[in-house]
Amino acid sequence: MVLGTVRGYIQFANGLTNVTRQWATATARTQISAVVDEIIEAGRANGEMVIGLVHAEVDRAVAGLGLVTRDDFEALGRSVDRLVALQGSGRGSAGTMTKKAVTKKAVTKKAVTKKAVTKKAVTHEERTYD
Repeated sequence: MVLGTVRGYIQFANGLTNVTRQWATATARTQISAVVDEIIEAGRANGEMVIGLVHAEVDRAVAGLGLVTRDDFEALGRSVDRLVALQGSGRGSAGTMTKKAVTKKAVTKKAVTKKAVTKKAVTHEERTYD
């Protein structure tokens, strides 16, 4: 009878061990799943951060080159279009200057030359030492 009771306790303890193992496995899977989800989210956030840093560095490098932005370029294009339209309609001050006058100005500027200054060679005897 004692032996039967002991067997009962052993079976009961073995059952608890199985239940505990199942519970531990289920808990571990849940925790691992949560950790994996956190790692995936952190990787996604880090990727977005790296992309932002790269964009900022590229913008800084382009700004350092002194290049114009697309918006500035398009605004300049619109200004040129307006000036061309004004010149074509005869309303602009740039339209009052004739092509002949512009050519004459260019030719006059080309005719002016600089005279070269020549230096006299100084011999060793002519040098003064202070």
